[in-house]
Amino acid sequence: MFTPWRLWLHQQVGHALEEVHAGRLMEHAAEVVEHFTQSMDREDLKKALEYDVMAAQWSMAMHAYGEGVSTS
Repeated sequence: MFTPWRLWLHQQVGHALEEVHAGRLMEHAAEVVEHFTQSMDREDLKKALEYDVMAAQWSMAMHAYGEGVSTS
């Protein structure tokens, strides 16, 4: 069970990761979404959805690149 302290901490880590990886958010979206999904803040939950989509796009792009290289 998550205590209010843990939820707050996840929220703070999510915001810190956004700052640290500002130039490369797509690459780190999976890390960020993990923390924002634990937040109780509505805006952070919206961000979690956006980062989840971003993480999926990044994963597909990396997989597609690998497939392209291996079939060349």
